[in-house]
Amino acid sequence: MESEPVTSINKNIDILSTSSTFKNTLFMFNPVNRYSIIFALVLTLILTIFPVNTASLAVNMNQGAKIFEMQCAGCHANGGNIIRRGKNLKKRALKRNGFESVAAISEIVTHGKGNMSAYADRLTTEEIETVSSYVWQQAEQGWKK
Repeated sequence: MESEPVTSINKNIDILSTSSTFKNTLFMFNPVNRYSIIFALVLTLILTIFPVNTASLAVNMNQGAKIFEMQCAGCHANGGNIIRRGKNLKKRALKRNGFESVAAISEIVTHGKGNMSAYADRLTTEEIETVSSYVWQQAEQGWKK
């Protein structure tokens, strides 16, 4: 008699394991799926608490464009260079000349180099960062309007 309940349990497990509902339930508890859900929830929580302010980014780029037009476009219109052709602000030239980041561009804007004037006495640190970000973004986009 004792073996009969075990047999009946085994039959029920066999039936369950072949049913699609049971397989779908197992999929829900797959560790990869579980981690994906946890990651999505954490990311949603982070973005809810610390939202990305795209309007602020657009304002900074507009401000960067204004600073560029007032301070840089005289020599670097559309990313070019009227004084030294190879020292333009196109992505390829920036990389060739060792300016592969916003920080590197900020450095030369701040301290100058060769024919490039220093702007530390004319622009705030924030304005230098803003115009440097604008230059890098434009270089990434090929200086398209």
